[in-house]
Amino acid sequence: MLRAAGAQLDLPSRQHSGFNGYSKEAKEGQGMVHRIRLAAQKISPTELCLLALLLVVCSGVAALLVANQSIQPGTALTPPGQPTININSMSNADVQIQRIEHEKAQTLAELEPALRRQAELQADVASKHQSIDKLQSKIQGLSDLLVQARYNHSHDLPGIAQEATAGKTPDEQNALWEQDLVQLKSQVQQHQDLAVTMAAQMKATADEVAEYRKRYQAKDDAVKQLRRRNMESHESKTLMQDGTGIKDPTAPVVRTSLDDNAASTAQDSVKDQVVRNKATVDSDLMHGTTDLAHKLAQQGVGRKTAGGAQQEASQAKAANDAAVEEKQDMTDNKLISDPDGQTGVGHVDVVKSAEGSADKETSGSVDQGSGTEEVKMLSPAVNPGEAALDDSVRCRMAGICEGLDACGRGDDLGCITDTAARQQKVREGMQWAWRGYREFAWGEDELLPHSHTSHRWFGLGLTLVDSLDTLHIMGLEEELSDARGWVARNLMLDQDTTVNLFETTIRILGGLLSAFYLTGGDRIYLYKAVELGMRMTPGFHSPSGMPWSDVNLQKLEGTPPAWSASSSLSEVTSLTLEFFTLGSAMGHPDLGKLAREVVAKVGKSGDCEEGVCPVWVNPHSGEVHGDKLSLGSRGDSYYEYLLKHWILTGKTDDALLKQYKQAMKGVRGLLLQRTSPGPEGLTYIAERRRRKGPLEPKMDHLVCFLPGLLALGHFHGVNTGSRYDSNDLELAEELMLTCYEMYRRIPTGLSPEIVFFTQHDRGDDYPKQHHMDVGGGDFMVKRQDSHNLLRPETVESLFLLHQVTGDPQYQDWGWHIFRAFEKFSKVKSGGYTNLDSVLSVPPPHRDKMESFWSGEALKYLYLLLDTSTTPKFPLNEWVFNTEAHPLPVQGSPAEEAVRHQYLSSAEMTHRLSGYRESQHLAEWVQEWQKLDAEYVAQQFPASTRRKSVYRL
Repeated sequence: MLRAAGAQLDLPSRQHSGFNGYSKEAKEGQGMVHRIRLAAQKISPTELCLLALLLVVCSGVAALLVANQSIQPGTALTPPGQPTININSMSNADVQIQRIEHEKAQTLAELEPALRRQAELQADVASKHQSIDKLQSKIQGLSDLLVQARYNHSHDLPGIAQEATAGKTPDEQNALWEQDLVQLKSQVQQHQDLAVTMAAQMKATADEVAEYRKRYQAKDDAVKQLRRRNMESHESKTLMQDGTGIKDPTAPVVRTSLDDNAASTAQDSVKDQVVRNKATVDSDLMHGTTDLAHKLAQQGVGRKTAGGAQQEASQAKAANDAAVEEKQDMTDNKLISDPDGQTGVGHVDVVKSAEGSADKETSGSVDQGSGTEEVKMLSPAVNPGEAALDDSVRCRMAGICEGLDACGRGDDLGCITDTAARQQKVREGMQWAWRGYREFAWGEDELLPHSHTSHRWFGLGLTLVDSLDTLHIMGLEEELSDARGWVARNLMLDQDTTVNLFETTIRILGGLLSAFYLTGGDRIYLYKAVELGMRMTPGFHSPSGMPWSDVNLQKLEGTPPAWSASSSLSEVTSLTLEFFTLGSAMGHPDLGKLAREVVAKVGKSGDCEEGVCPVWVNPHSGEVHGDKLSLGSRGDSYYEYLLKHWILTGKTDDALLKQYKQAMKGVRGLLLQRTSPGPEGLTYIAERRRRKGPLEPKMDHLVCFLPGLLALGHFHGVNTGSRYDSNDLELAEELMLTCYEMYRRIPTGLSPEIVFFTQHDRGDDYPKQHHMDVGGGDFMVKRQDSHNLLRPETVESLFLLHQVTGDPQYQDWGWHIFRAFEKFSKVKSGGYTNLDSVLSVPPPHRDKMESFWSGEALKYLYLLLDTSTTPKFPLNEWVFNTEAHPLPVQGSPAEEAVRHQYLSSAEMTHRLSGYRESQHLAEWVQEWQKLDAEYVAQQFPASTRRKSVYRL
C-alpha cells in the first residue's frame, strides 16, 4: 500500500517538466517520496497490520473525545458562557488571542479567593491591633500615674498617689501599679506575637495576589501585542493589494522625539480614530440611503430609481473607504512632530507633499489643486480610558513611572493604587525611621543611619520631640509611650547649652504644644513647654527688641551667631504662633505680644520693597538689611507666619493680614516669572537684587511652601491678585506644578536643593528638543546644588492643595515622591538619609536623617493620603506651624477642649508678682508649676484626675 502511494506521489521527470529544473516544492516532494519508498522496503507485512490497527484505534478514541466534549471539528475551546468561534475562519493570531483570553479569565477566577483571604487577614490584624491599642491605653494610664507621682515627689508638689488610694504608702501603690504594668505588657506581647504571625500570613497572601496580577497583566499585554500585529499584518496585505503600500523614496523622513513604544501607541491611536470615523460615515450613509429610498417611494418613483440611489450611496461609501485607507497609509508611513514637539501627546500631523513642505494646516482635508496633500488628524495619544505613557527622565532612569508604566518596572509600590494602602505604606515608613532612631540615636538630636550613631546639635532630643504628634496622628501608641516617658524623665532644659532660638521654637516648643493639645491636655508636655519657653525669653532682650539668633538655656543670655552679627528675617519673625499659643495655655498672654511686636517692627521698616524684605536683621540697630529679596532660605517663613498668625488668632489681627497682602502683591510684581509666555512654560519665584535690581532665575526648594500658603489664604477668603491677575488658588496650582516637576524631571525623582530656570522670551524658541533631559528644557541643576535633604515643603503644599480642592491628582503626586524616597533614601538598618546628588542613579548617600523627615514630611504624606470623609485637621480649626506641628485656632473646638484647664491671667500675675522672670526664672517656673498643680487639684476630683487631667 505504501509503495502504491509512493508511486502516486512521484513527480514528473526533468524532461517532462514545464521549466528548466525542479522548483523548491518539487525537490521537497521528490525527497519525501524517496524517503517513503526506503521506509516501505524495511517494513514487514506483520508490522503493516499492526500499524493499520493502531490507526483504527486512534481514530476511535478521537471520535469519542469529540462526542464527550461536544466539540465540533473546526471549533476552538472557549470559556463557559462565551460564544463558540469557528477556527477555520480565524487566523493563528486570533486563535492565540482566544487562548490567552481564556487564561486571563482563569487567572481572575484564581485571584478572587486570594483577595478574599487577604481581606479576612486584614480584618483579623486590624482587630488584633485594636486590642493592642486598648491595652496600650491602660499601660499609658498607669505609666502616667507613675511618672507624675515621681515628678511631683521630686518637685515637692502634691502627690496623687496619697489622694487616689487609702491605706497605702506611695511606694506600695507604685509597686502595685508596676505589677499591673508587667501583666498588661505580657498580654500586649502575646497579642503582638499573634499580629506578627498574621502579618506574615498576610504578606504571603499579598505576594500571591501580586503574582496573580502580574500574570494577568502579562497575558493582557500579550493580547494587545497580538492584536496590534494582527491589525498591522491585515493592513499591510490590504495596502499591498491596493498598490498604496509603496512608499515614495523621495519623501522626507522626519524623526520624532517619541520612543518606539510611544510612537507605536500614537499610530495605534490614529488607526483607532480612523476606524471610528469610518464607522460613523458608514452609519450616516446607510441612514441617508434609507431616507432617500423612503422619500422616492412616497413620490411614486419605482424600485429601479430607489435601487439607483442605493447604488450611488454605495459608490460614495466606497470612495470614502478609499480616502480613509489613504489617510491611514499616510499615518502609518509619516508620523511626524507638530511644531511644539507634542506628537503622540495631543494630536498628530500627517503631511504628504509632492513639491515640498506646505505651511497651511487643514483638518481632514485634501487639496487637489495645489499638488500638495495635507491631513491633520486629532487623536489622543492612547486608547480612550487609558493613562498616557510616561516618558519622563525619572521613569527612564529610576523606573518610577506614572500611568500605564507605573507597575511592573521593579517598583512594587507603583502597583499600589488604593489610597488607604498607600497611607499604610507611609505609616510603615515612619516605623522604619523610628526603628533606626530608637536603636542607634535614642534621646539624641539626629540619627546618622549609616554610622549607626547620632549627631548632637542642641542636646534636646530633637527628632524625638519633633515626632511626638506624628506618632500620635499615626496611632503608634507604643512608640509614643516610650517617647513621652523620655520627655518626662530625660528632657533636661536647664543645661548649659546654646540653642538657635528659631529652630528650638518651631521644633521643640511647637512639638510639645502640639502634643499637649492632641492628647487633650497632658500636663507633662505643658510643663516642659512652659519651662523651655521661659528659658528662651532672654533671646528677645536685645537693644532693639529684635531677637538674638541664639540663646543659652542655663545662662539665660541671648547672643548673635558665631559667624555673623545679624539674625535672619525668618529667624526673628517666625516665633509668633508658638509663643502666642504658649501664652494662652499658661495664662501669660504677654509672651505672645513679645513675639508679635517683632513682626510689627519689620512691617514698619522702610527697608522693604512693596512688602518684600531683605533677609537680614541687626539685633543691635533693628535694621532690616541685605542686598537680596528672596522667599527662599532665611526669608521664607516670615511670609508664612503673617497669614497663619491672623488665622490662629481667630482672624482678629487684621494688621498682619494687611501686611501679608502687601507682601504677596510685591511677590507678584517683583519676583513672579515664567520660563515661557506660552502654556508650556513653568511659573516660578525668582530672586532679585534690591532697588529693583536684576533678576536671578534661582529658586530654592524651600519656596515650595508658597503654593500651599496661597491655597490656605484662598480657603480663608484671601486674594492678593488684581482684577487682571489669576487668583491665589490659580497661582497656587501653577506653582504646585512647577514644584512637582522639580521631582519628575530629575533622574532619581527627587528634587535638588536649588534649581536655575531658563528664560525664553519668544514663543517660538521654547526648547522642546530638551524635553527628555533633566529639567525638560525649563530648568537646570548645578552640581553643588544637587543634594536632597529630605525636605517637606512640596508635600506640605500638596496636602494643603488637596484639602482645598479635593483633587486626587495631588495625592498621586505625593505618592510618586514617596516612592522615590523609599527607593533611594531608605537605609537597610533603619532610618532614611540625605542624598549627595539626585542627578545620579543610584544617588550617593550622605549620613544624616533630618528631624523634619519624621516631624514634617512623613506627617504631611500620611495626612495627604487620608481617606476619612471628615479631615483630621480642618483648616478653619487648626494651623500648622512651619515645622508641621498643628496648633488650635483661638476659639475652635480643639482649643475649647482644653481651655477650661488654663490658668487665669489675673491669678497667675498676682501669685507670681514677686518674681522677675529675667532674674529668678527657675524659681518663677517652679512656682508656676505649683500654682498649676493646685489649680488642677481644685478643678478635678482625685477620682477623675487620672482620666481628665493626665490622659484626657
